[in-house]
Amino acid sequence: MSFQEVDISDEVNIPQKPALTYLYIHIRTGMGHVTEGLAGVIETVYAAAAEQGLEPPGPSFCAYLEREFDPRHFVLNASASAEGNFVSAGEVRVAHTPAGPAAVILHIGPYDSMSSAFIDVDEWTKVQGRVPNGSAREVYLVSWGQAEPSDFRTEVIIPVK
Repeated sequence: MSFQEVDISDEVNIPQKPALTYLYIHIRTGMGHVTEGLAGVIETVYAAAAEQGLEPPGPSFCAYLEREFDPRHFVLNASASAEGNFVSAGEVRVAHTPAGPAAVILHIGPYDSMSSAFIDVDEWTKVQGRVPNGSAREVYLVSWGQAEPSDFRTEVIIPVK
C-alpha cells in the first residue's frame, strides 16, 4: 500500500517525545536478515544492563542510523531504554536522543509488512512540510513471546522539525 492509496492522516500523530537514554549494540544487516541479525543482540543489551544493576524501563527498539535507506545493507542500533548510570561495557554502548516532535504511527502485524509504515510516515511528513530530524526507530510494544506475529504492535517513529 502506498501513501497515495491510503489516507493515514488520522493514524499519524506528532507528539513531543521525551529525551531518551538507551543502551545499544551497533549492527550492520540487510532486509530479510534483520531478525537473524537481532537474534541474541537485544538479550545481550538487557544482560549488560542487569550486570550494572539496571532494569530497562521500556520496550526494546531499533534505531536506523542512515537517512538514505538501502534495504540491501544498513546500520542500526539494537536498543533498550535505560535509567541510571550505565557505563559502556564490551559492545554495549550508551547513547542519548534529544526531546522533540516526532511523526508516529502504530503498525499492527508482522515485521515483514512494516516497511510500508515507514514509507507512509516518511511521505506523510513531507506532505505536512516536516523535515526528518534524527534516526528513525521502531519500538516493539508487543513482540515475540507475547503474541502471534499478526498481533505484534510496533511504534514507527521519525523525529521531525
